[in-house]
Parts: sequence; structure tokens; C-alpha cells
Amino acid sequence: MSRAQKCAIQSSGPINDSTFNRHLTLSVIAVLRRIRPLKGTVLMLTDRLCVKYGQHIDLSEAATMRFISKNTSIPAPKVLCAFTHEGCSYIVMERIKGDMIGMGWVNRSEESKTKLLTQLKNMVQEIRELRPPEGIGVFSMN
Repeated sequence: MSRAQKCAIQSSGPINDSTFNRHLTLSVIAVLRRIRPLKGTVLMLTDRLCVKYGQHIDLSEAATMRFISKNTSIPAPKVLCAFTHEGCSYIVMERIKGDMIGMGWVNRSEESKTKLLTQLKNMVQEIRELRPPEGIGVFSMN
């Protein structure tokens, strides 16, 4: 196991949880949630940044995105900060441009569908090839 893999697994606690980042995130959410619609648990901050937040969000998701990003070629959002405040967790991350795979699926050619499914298969295979640290099997990072 590489040093990067060990470091990524080491902690699924807060990430870049400075007082400034925390206050900025909470202030921006307080303003923007009144004028921008929430998409599930995600609030778009800018065209390139979003925050996923709520009581049922787990910081292990942020740790997992960092782990996948550092140890695979799979595109994953860059996590800028992640923290818990008053029972809610917040993950501020960059948005990855693209369309959800289901958008327009029925209108795609068989060739296009096959290409997308092959890409997904390769991503799943790459994740399955990741080796956990010695003595640890499949687990939640928290």
C-alpha cells in the first residue's frame, strides 16, 4: 500500500476545517439557500463550487472522494473543506462538469451506451483493485 493510500485512510474527520472556512461556508449557505434552489442536499455556490450538507451527510464521503482521487484515475470532486457543525456535516467541493449518465439514455445509440457502460465497468474494476491497508477489509472510513 502506498503512503498516499495510508494517509487517505488514516482519517475521515474534518478537512481544512479552519475558522475562516467554517464561517465563510455557513455564511454563504445562509444567504444563498434563500435565493438558489437546493438540488437534494447540494447547494451550488458558484458554477464551479458546491456544498453538500445536512444531518445525514457523513464526513467519510469526503474522505472517500479524496482517497479515490489520489489512488485512481476516476474523476472525483476535489474536496476543499469538510466539517461538522451543530449536528450537520458540510462538504465543500469542486463541481465536475458533465451530464448524469441517465440524461438522454433512451436517445443514445447502442454504440454510445456500450461505450459508457465500458467506462463504468473499468471504473468499478479500478476501485475493486484498490488494496486496503493490512489487516483491514471492507469498512466505513468512520
